[in-house]
Amino acid sequence: MRDDIIDIKWEKEADLCREFAAVIARDEPDWTVYPETGGYDMVLAHKDGPQIAVEAKLVLNAKVLCQVMPRWSDIARGPDFRAVLVGRAQGDMIPLADHLHITTLMLDVRWQAPRRFDQQGPSRPRFTLRTKLPEVKPAAYGKARFDWFDREGWYDLAPSERIKLPEYVPQVEAGHPAPMVLSDWKIKAMKVCQWVIREQTITRAHFKALKIDPSRWMNGYWLEKAEGRGHWRAARQFPGDAYRNQHPEVWAQIEADYANWSKPLTDVGVQEALI
Repeated sequence: MRDDIIDIKWEKEADLCREFAAVIARDEPDWTVYPETGGYDMVLAHKDGPQIAVEAKLVLNAKVLCQVMPRWSDIARGPDFRAVLVGRAQGDMIPLADHLHITTLMLDVRWQAPRRFDQQGPSRPRFTLRTKLPEVKPAAYGKARFDWFDREGWYDLAPSERIKLPEYVPQVEAGHPAPMVLSDWKIKAMKVCQWVIREQTITRAHFKALKIDPSRWMNGYWLEKAEGRGHWRAARQFPGDAYRNQHPEVWAQIEADYANWSKPLTDVGVQEALI
């Protein structure tokens, strides 16, 4: 039976990010991974608010440090902590990252054989996080909502404004060269598409209720004029199918929440009918 720490040569940053996200989901239930969010490969969000921005690279180098480090012009806005997820690192790079207040994250890999006699199958790798995430505890005094009890290896930047997280967790893989980003605008766009699919038409008042600019839509390609003054319907290049294919899980979540997010739009329709 083997239970030895082994070295693994990662071929792609996406593979490293995938295993890292799986470890967080398994071992850190208070943290949620938002891939390709806020301009970072991943943002880890704690249930009480704190955030960790993570950039991934197969090898720790100056480029990835520059990608994750804050710009002095906007240091007050961003995550509480910044980290790099790497497959391997030379010893002299980790102290440099520490000096820049950037935490280095790596995965340990162990081979594990089945633990019970009635289990079958070969040994399999088990990934664990070498550096534990900050532990958040309720505040013991004062007006703060929480205290940091475990700060070793982490550097709290105490931003005045955190990264705005999307309404839904992006169901995409981090670490790809050209990631499929789930922006706040795209979530609103999917709501527009689902409204048009169900209700057949949409007006500028509906766009205003969704807080999205209608000018990009009312061009004869995505939407075209319909019967009734100010009403628009799906045109030949309506993007509904494209968004559904790009983000099928999030599309389904938005569809399931239709009754909640569409209520302001429904109220708009009632008010228009009374005019």
